[in-house]
Amino acid sequence: MIRNPENNIALPPSADRQRLRSGPRWWDRTSFYILVDQSIVSAGSFVTNVLIARRSDPGTYGKFALGLAGMIFFNSVHSALIAYPLSVGISSATLPEDGKARASAALLYTLAACLCIAIVAIPWLSRFEGIALSTLSLATLFVWQAQEICRRTLIAMPDTSRTLVGDFVSYPGQAILIYAVAQQRHQLTLFAIFTCMAATSLIGGIIQLLQIRPPMLLRDTLADAKKFWDLGSWGALTAVLNMTSSQAFLAVLGIRFGAPAAAALQSLTNVVNVANPVTLGMANAVVPRVASLNAGAGIRLATKAGLAIGLRGAALVAPYLLLVISMPTMMLTLFYGRHSAYLSLGEPLRLMALAYGLYYIAALLANVFNGLSRPRVSFNGLALSSACSLAVGLPMAATLGVAGAAAGSVLVNASRLFAQAWTLRSLRLEPV
Repeated sequence: MIRNPENNIALPPSADRQRLRSGPRWWDRTSFYILVDQSIVSAGSFVTNVLIARRSDPGTYGKFALGLAGMIFFNSVHSALIAYPLSVGISSATLPEDGKARASAALLYTLAACLCIAIVAIPWLSRFEGIALSTLSLATLFVWQAQEICRRTLIAMPDTSRTLVGDFVSYPGQAILIYAVAQQRHQLTLFAIFTCMAATSLIGGIIQLLQIRPPMLLRDTLADAKKFWDLGSWGALTAVLNMTSSQAFLAVLGIRFGAPAAAALQSLTNVVNVANPVTLGMANAVVPRVASLNAGAGIRLATKAGLAIGLRGAALVAPYLLLVISMPTMMLTLFYGRHSAYLSLGEPLRLMALAYGLYYIAALLANVFNGLSRPRVSFNGLALSSACSLAVGLPMAATLGVAGAAAGSVLVNASRLFAQAWTLRSLRLEPV
């Protein structure tokens, strides 16, 4: 039995099957707001990245890109261990209070994880950028992750439209604030950038926390931690492996060729990441939808529903990527201006667009497996792509620079897609 999202009345599996075949209203409302919210988040992040690229020198932007890559890595582990189990737990909770209690536990786990990271990272980072900037970057990481917990909680609840205000403050808000700071300075500094990011994430998180109103008294914290670990441990290993096929390319370029090379790769990533609202919105929609149907209507219908959401997203992603492939220099000019140092990167941009298309399909299949509570399947697919990255992709980046990193990204994502598609084809969809 599952619950009708309009009136919270239990539906028999046959009713859910009929609603799925006839075009679920769930997609019309919930997926719409998830897509709008992810568009706000990605648009804010995109504009922020482009502003920093335009208003800072390549060395500063390269350092920012490397720092952001580190944050994204930690956020990926955090998402697997905390945010993903939280989404699944709230989607399958029978009472709203149970979901809010899980949100409180997730915020506590986030604080504990960030304190552990800070103990190790601040002394090491201080040797390169000073204690003030190192502490600020770790504080930015914490408020970013805490706001993400609040956001995921609201997304998994029935009224997903409540995420919009806090996310607008956090993401477009940071772009507006950085623009205002850039108007007062000739060049942006790393300290100013991270201060703006931390401030808007904090305000957005507070707004969403007031909307959730999670209980302050925690119960069964250790038992919940074990559940989170059991569900998210494979995803955390996946995030570690994923670093070898994404952030590691930036690191290799930064070490081998310097920060400007990392800035060049990040400038290409910004262009293809215009598709991120659809890709990430798809992920946020697929996991709770598949998890909900898996609990009531069965694995086969859950899988079909997840793939249907992904195909709708692909109809939006594919035309944009084809535009980038056909006119890469025009896109770079549009993003960075006629006098940018990045205009010579047209051919690597074509490869990055192809890599993103492969990544989208692989990510769709991975999120279907995650919604089925089979994160180990995602891990197996990523293991192959990580082996390809270590054996071929990263050496290409170290040898050929930005062009090698772009070509390596294509090979890495192609190998991951092959593994995920083969698993989907051979997987016997039996109840877990």
